[in-house]
Amino acid sequence: EKTIFNGKTKLIEVVNLTVLNKIIGSGWEYKYDPAWVTQSKCPYNSSTKHLQEIKSKLQKNKLLPQPIMTKPGRAYYRGYCSSLASLPRALRQALACSYKDYDMNNAQFSILLSVCQKMNVPKSEYKGLDTYVNKREECLKTISEQLFKKYDDETKVKVKNLFISNCLYLGSYKTWQETNDCSVSVCPDIITKLKTTIENIFTKYVKPNNLELFQQIKDKIKKTNKHWKNPLASLGSAFLGFHEQLIVEHIVKTLMKKKKIKKNNFIYCFDGFMVRDELDCDNLNKITFDLGYQEVKWSEKSMNEGQELI
Repeated sequence: EKTIFNGKTKLIEVVNLTVLNKIIGSGWEYKYDPAWVTQSKCPYNSSTKHLQEIKSKLQKNKLLPQPIMTKPGRAYYRGYCSSLASLPRALRQALACSYKDYDMNNAQFSILLSVCQKMNVPKSEYKGLDTYVNKREECLKTISEQLFKKYDDETKVKVKNLFISNCLYLGSYKTWQETNDCSVSVCPDIITKLKTTIENIFTKYVKPNNLELFQQIKDKIKKTNKHWKNPLASLGSAFLGFHEQLIVEHIVKTLMKKKKIKKNNFIYCFDGFMVRDELDCDNLNKITFDLGYQEVKWSEKSMNEGQELI
């Protein structure tokens, strides 16, 4: 089946011009979270220039991005400011306030667990991953209290980023520690063990089945002289991004057939999407389960972050 992420199919994103002009005209500057800037490879550290660039690409009150897949991994937008998906959640919700926001919960961890189950990987080899997916809140609370002596919205976000950067991206605990004002110099055992679990899965199962792609990644790292990059982590990211995109596109196409998405009017947000209609998350879960990802669950995200900016 042909992908809609072909670089030619135009999506329609309706932007609330009143809100956009209000934010730009106020002179108020929304400072971006450094961890988000790094993960999303955003060229901006705050909102003003970012929003001005998005405004310059509007056709009346619409953005018409054409996401594309040119290599294994996620589909992406050519031109960083071509979509509202380039914005942090709060700003995206404020400018797309007529939409509803749906995300996969704990997306790439849940996808990896589903793939392990589907491929009959021995349970003993992904036990820590299973624990984090199914007892996530408990894990976040434990680590937050261990590192910050408290558990609130701010520390929860920091610990979520630690799991992602250290365990999925196989990154350095010290780097995370320095950028998150954490005084604890020793990485928690839960993090260390989960990182080892995922690294072993990538090495034993993902890499042998993607040797050509792994070599391409190594060659690119060498060619671009980015020797600090971990080729195994890059392979894992491409592998999980591909499955993430596959799920979202399958859901979107199903919703198009059911007329829940009309005229390509949706915002592709990598691990989710935004649409104008109310959707049943139980139905999204069933579609995803039937596709073979039994651990992946969907939820409708509160629009409160965006509402607070309006």
